[in-house]
Amino acid sequence: MKTRRPLLYWLCCFLLITSLSAQQSIITGTLLDEQTGEPVPFATIGIKGQNIGVISNLEGDFQIPLTYQKQGDTIVISCIGYITLEMALSQLSMQQANTITIQRAAYVLPEAVVRFKQRKQLSAGQIVYRAIRRIPDNFPQSPFSYIGYYRDYQKRHGQYINLNEAIVEVFDRGFQTDNRFVTQMKLYNYLLNEDFVVNDSFAIAYDNKNEKFVPNAEMTPFGGNELSILMMHDAVRNHRVHSYSFVNIFDTDFYHQHKFSMSEPTVVGDIILHSITFEGRRPYLGPKFDVEGRIYIESGNFAIHKLEYRVYDKEEDTRRLLYDIQVEYARGSDGMYLNYISFNNLFYLSKPPLFRVDGIRLDTTQSNTGAVGWNLRTTYLEVIMNKSPDRSSALNKDNYSIKLAKRKVQIERIIPDGAYAVRLFLNNEDVIPLLKDIDQWLPQLKIEFGEIYDRHHHLLNEPQYEEARQYRELFRQKITTTTTADRRKDLPFIDRDTTLSANFQLLQPVTGTMGYWMNTPLKQ
Repeated sequence: MKTRRPLLYWLCCFLLITSLSAQQSIITGTLLDEQTGEPVPFATIGIKGQNIGVISNLEGDFQIPLTYQKQGDTIVISCIGYITLEMALSQLSMQQANTITIQRAAYVLPEAVVRFKQRKQLSAGQIVYRAIRRIPDNFPQSPFSYIGYYRDYQKRHGQYINLNEAIVEVFDRGFQTDNRFVTQMKLYNYLLNEDFVVNDSFAIAYDNKNEKFVPNAEMTPFGGNELSILMMHDAVRNHRVHSYSFVNIFDTDFYHQHKFSMSEPTVVGDIILHSITFEGRRPYLGPKFDVEGRIYIESGNFAIHKLEYRVYDKEEDTRRLLYDIQVEYARGSDGMYLNYISFNNLFYLSKPPLFRVDGIRLDTTQSNTGAVGWNLRTTYLEVIMNKSPDRSSALNKDNYSIKLAKRKVQIERIIPDGAYAVRLFLNNEDVIPLLKDIDQWLPQLKIEFGEIYDRHHHLLNEPQYEEARQYRELFRQKITTTTTADRRKDLPFIDRDTTLSANFQLLQPVTGTMGYWMNTPLKQ
């Protein structure tokens, strides 16, 4: 006798096989500091000898397609302040996430100590000044392009929300050009990753007022889509134009508007870097903001390798990180090229008050006496709340201000109306002249509430906000030093003023055809 296996059993088997297949198409890893055990963010994981790689995210996570392991490739892991590590991909597991520890580097390499000390000692400010003046010498002036992994998302309590991912190619005409007008982009893949939380309320546009806003700041649109806006926050690439507040124009303002201090030198690979901290000068900041950051500048040629810039707002004795921008460049064969840019900012999202007004109703008891006109007996406003109010504050006439057709209306008396409502009886003389046209004047009814509390001392209609952070990031995977190597001539450049999702055209998968991949965060 044949037995039939339930359909659910076969479905579960299929899903399991599909899941294992998907997991085995990539190798996942997490980089940790050997000394502290903390994640190492923004480290470069490159395929040795192939000019391609990825950047670890804030949690130190990264992904490499399994193809490279099958080819017997080696990865090279480098990060400012750490010893470069080479590792054969064959050493890494396909079945589970790999944990890799890397060591902090001494601040100078032994063989370079003598040369470093023999150089004329410059102040921190002098080094920064020279680095800015050397941008035309150290950064590409000729056209180039790079392919990168772009993503934007919100984050709250460590959880990724609305993770959008893309593979893009950026065609840059060189640092002597204005990035806003001549840089072009192609979009090779784009998706909203539904493996992570999707919440439309977090994705609404900034209104800079009540619904979604940055406290004590304003999100001023540069023009362009989300990727274009991110790229404008690279102060080094846009050194001749305004990039963002307090950096302003990097060429002319950065040096004068900040104070610089030397820290211990560090290294990236075998390159010695000056590590210079800075803070904003108070006259340029005003009393409400603080600026802190660090800039890494190569010894000898004064090439800028990394800029970290953080802006805080101050309220009494507390500080909040408003926004944090990190941009890093790496040395190529003929200059410095973008490694990654990461921009995140604090925002507040409105949510319903804990104690609020759910409805207001105008009610009248009246009779029509013909020639005499309206004979009004009573007119009242019924205010309905979502919780039972504190009786003494809810019945206090001083806690209400009513205007109808721009006229102030007096309250004669207030009585409770069940557990969640009160009735505000209005002065007859104030409302009688308006009753004939009440439908016209009613939309102009305005009522303001004072210090009315519920029984748990929540203030009526007190705004409530959810705090989260918005991230936009671009991680370079490959550089091409000429724009003639257009990989998809059939694909038009995207419209910079249209969102990436609207720009996206359905293409064959990038991974496996072009050799580039989504470096999706690992699910915790």
